[in-house]
Amino acid sequence: MSTIKEYIKKRPNISELNHYWENASRVTFKKKNDNGFDISIECDRNFILLEIDNGYHEHINVEDFESEEEALSQIFGLARDLLSKNMRIKVISKSGKPKKWIVEYFDGREWEQESTMGLLLFNPFAKEIVKIYSNDILPPRRFEDS
Repeated sequence: MSTIKEYIKKRPNISELNHYWENASRVTFKKKNDNGFDISIECDRNFILLEIDNGYHEHINVEDFESEEEALSQIFGLARDLLSKNMRIKVISKSGKPKKWIVEYFDGREWEQESTMGLLLFNPFAKEIVKIYSNDILPPRRFEDS
């Protein structure tokens, strides 16, 4: 059994979500509608990859954490937030092709930028189109101001 399957098996709250296995080390959580996005997580001994079906991805090295379990907790924490309406992805396209992805979180008052990923090759004169994707599969986590 792969490490990612063992991780999910130990957490019934994750395994109850609508998901399917692409192979022994890659799981995908399905979106509810076209305004959302699928989230895939793939685990290897050296890396963990989180991919969104609109092109955004996060890559972490397992070696940067004390254990593989800690690295999986980190990436599944991000996936958990991306499955709620407190996180969204803004996709900026030119010439019909995505060129920039901005992950944002809602801090209770406004949307804040979490991370950005972009491509360097695009037509600078093409019209820019912005589309926002957000899931509403899990309730948002509540963060109390200290």
